[in-house]
Amino acid sequence: MEPNDLPYSAMPALEAADRVLEALRQQVKLAPVSQRAIEKRHGWNRGYVSQVLSGHISLSLHHVLAILDSLELEASTFFAEALRSDSWSSVNEIQQRLARYDAAFAELEAKGLIGGSEDDGRGGDDH
Repeated sequence: MEPNDLPYSAMPALEAADRVLEALRQQVKLAPVSQRAIEKRHGWNRGYVSQVLSGHISLSLHHVLAILDSLELEASTFFAEALRSDSWSSVNEIQQRLARYDAAFAELEAKGLIGGSEDDGRGGDDH
């Protein structure tokens, strides 16, 4: 199944997972702790962190929490930053906003407060 074939409700979860993985990559890159030190601390084989961060091994909550622990980062702070809602919007959220706008315009049109569909709101020769 391709990402574009997924229902809209699944899209935000996939986007969130991508954002968490990217934020984790950045934190590991900036950390004074080596990937090997993280691996040793958790009993992981050499190269395991690299495989997780590259997506060759599926990212799990266990991986995220273990790596954050090694980097001495609070999970709540990490997730709050990685998933800040003001920095991204889901397809579903945008669709909901558009539906609300459409409903509001339809209500204004029904009350006669704005013109029909021919009036695009840009004005014209008859204004």
